[in-house]
Amino acid sequence: MGDGIEIREDPARPLAAMRRVGVKDVGLEVPTALGAIAASLERRGQKPAGPPVFRYFDRTDAGLTMEFAFPTAAPVEDDGEIRGTSLPAGRVASFWHVGPYNLLGGAWASFHEALRRRGHTPSMGGWEVYGMAPGGEPDAAKLRTELVQPIRS
Repeated sequence: MGDGIEIREDPARPLAAMRRVGVKDVGLEVPTALGAIAASLERRGQKPAGPPVFRYFDRTDAGLTMEFAFPTAAPVEDDGEIRGTSLPAGRVASFWHVGPYNLLGGAWASFHEALRRRGHTPSMGGWEVYGMAPGGEPDAAKLRTELVQPIRS
């Protein structure tokens, strides 16, 4: 339809994740969360099987409930604050945001509006897949983030 949205069926994907409740500033949480997840995987002799994933569950006045995660080649056991979880299998819509992270909120709003125009209904919270390692692209205008939203229709 020319809006850059792709509809696809995704398989379940295992993650090593750290859940946070009441997140007010995602950027402040990233170094600690991703560092702890990477250290947990390293202790197990594993490495991330892909770029970071930030999954969103709820937004209240207290902040976001979300998970910071790395995909893994196989399911992992819980390790303190790091838990084995997965992205769900099912039908999703995806859209690539190119630009600074501080514009992601607006990108999500535009993405959801485009989905509504197409007749799709979100079925649960979505997630972001970071196309570049944090700090890997000095030009914020070139940062690539995939927005993924499970849908019912």
